[in-house]
This record gives sequence, C-alpha cells and structure tokens, in this order.
Amino acid sequence: MLRYFSGLFLCAALSSARAEAQSAISAVRDSLKVTGGEMVIRNKSRQVQGFLFNQSNGATTFRKAGKAIQFTVGYAGFPAAGDSTYAHPDFQQKNIKVWRNGLLQHPLIVDTVAGSITFRPALVSQETVYIEALSTIVHVNAH
Repeated sequence: MLRYFSGLFLCAALSSARAEAQSAISAVRDSLKVTGGEMVIRNKSRQVQGFLFNQSNGATTFRKAGKAIQFTVGYAGFPAAGDSTYAHPDFQQKNIKVWRNGLLQHPLIVDTVAGSITFRPALVSQETVYIEALSTIVHVNAH
C-alpha cells in the first residue's frame, strides 16, 4: 500500500511540474529560422545612427533617418520675409515635407539634387516653418 501511495505521489509531482522546451533553430543556406523563441543579434553596429534598410533580395544597409529644421522667417541664418527659396545640404536626395504655421505646404517645389525648396507664396515675416527631410529617395524599376 505504501508503494502504491509513493508511486501515486511521484506521478502527481511529475505531472504538476512545468515542462520547458527549447526553441528550435534551423539554418538553410543564407536563412536562419527561430521557432518558439527570440533571437537577438549583437554586433558592432550599435553606434550606427539610423535604420536598417532592405535594398532587395535580402541585402540590407544602414540609412540615416533624416533631419528636421524649424525656423521663424527673418531670424539670423534663415530666409527673410519676401524670400521664396531655402537650400540646405541635408535636403539633397530626401523626401521633403514642409509645414508653414502648422499647415502642410502643398503643392511644393523641391529640387532634391540641389537640396532647395521654393515656397509659393513667398515667405512672410514671423512665419514659422518646419521642414522634414526624411530617408533617401529610393528609385524602383517597375518591370
């Protein structure tokens, strides 16, 4: 009888114990698949500012996120009232969005090669301008 209770106790103890399974990892050619787990890759890119961009076919590269500039018309170093263009090297090859006094400027004339913006109508004194120059323009060939 004692043997029966000790066997029953052992079965109950084993059935109440939580089973932990390891994650399955499989590697095929240039791909790595983790099932039921999490994979963290630590490398020397920790100091790189920006984001990882998929160039195509699994090739990736780091890209800078972009730049934002805010100014009030007429302040030193920025356009004066009546000016209609503003250029900055950080605007080259970027997607540009401009807000004037909190309203999205549209339509907008942007020369991404020269990095210049043409405002229509011309800028007004004490007007607040916010410009976002985000990520590199990507040209995709349509086939």
